[in-house]
Amino acid sequence: LKKWERKDAGITVNGIAVDTDDKGQATINGAVTNILINPNFTTNWKTSAVDESGTSVWLQLDKTLILAISSALTSYTEDCFAVDAGKQLEIATLGSVEDIYGWLETELKQGWPSHTIVMG
Repeated sequence: LKKWERKDAGITVNGIAVDTDDKGQATINGAVTNILINPNFTTNWKTSAVDESGTSVWLQLDKTLILAISSALTSYTEDCFAVDAGKQLEIATLGSVEDIYGWLETELKQGWPSHTIVMG
């Protein structure tokens, strides 16, 4: 459950908010597919930011930005899965219900990837 909460919580890539749920991933994958068809493909992207009048801020994403977001999104998702797998192994080594409750209080929220990603 924690993996899905973290995976679907969203990320920010170089200041651009990106939905990481299945719908957000499908949107980015669609943009990547369009780049394969047309390397000059661009798309308008609604950010979570608003301007001084309260209007949503839109960006135009080009190939470079779309691929950076796709790469960050894939890495983030895979990192969430890897942390989840490690935590399942940790739980399997615990000997009692008390140990599990203690682990849940201290360890479950630790080690998850950051929601903020800066691509170089």
